[in-house]
Amino acid sequence: MLVKVKGKKLVRMFINRRFKQALTDINLDHSRKIIGTTNFSQPSHHSLRHSFAVNTLKRIKQQGKSCQNALPVLAAYMGHSKYKYTTYYLKVLDAEHRRQLFDFARSKSEGT
Repeated sequence: MLVKVKGKKLVRMFINRRFKQALTDINLDHSRKIIGTTNFSQPSHHSLRHSFAVNTLKRIKQQGKSCQNALPVLAAYMGHSKYKYTTYYLKVLDAEHRRQLFDFARSKSEGT
């Protein structure tokens, strides 16, 4: 839970407004885009949670540790009631790995 200076709970509308203003300030405020078959949503404060989870799992994997073993701890940190909801982020890592393999194979077939 995020709190204001006086200890009161922040409301979603306040967070969304501040986040949108921050995006505008750094020129990242863009609308939803579809490129090919990929849907790029407008950035939201939830994007920060997503990035945190994916990057945390990437670091764990780079250290040679098991991402699956880290899921219960990451789930608790993120406030998920069950760690099975956090397994979604493993799919993101798997998709990235498959893309890297595809790009590598394509570069070898092109003689690069």
